[in-house]
Amino acid sequence: MLFHEDEEGHVIIGEAVLQLALAGKDITVFSLLNELNHMAEDEISVSRQMDISDARNWLLEYAVKGDAEQSVPHLQDSAGPNEEKH
Repeated sequence: MLFHEDEEGHVIIGEAVLQLALAGKDITVFSLLNELNHMAEDEISVSRQMDISDARNWLLEYAVKGDAEQSVPHLQDSAGPNEEKH
């Protein structure tokens, strides 16, 4: 199954985004890749490590294109449940 069709992949990216947001860090492809690396180091489940690896590989497509320091697509456009969309 392709990563973008996999709900677990979206959950893992979401976990990384949440960790960065709670820490007050910028959310970029580069910061997400670093956070996913930290998540993988602490993970004991082989299946979850594979899901994290798939998420990293998906994000690397953006890093290879030179967009690693740019914000992750659609994150700036999405308003949270308590925020107004601009």
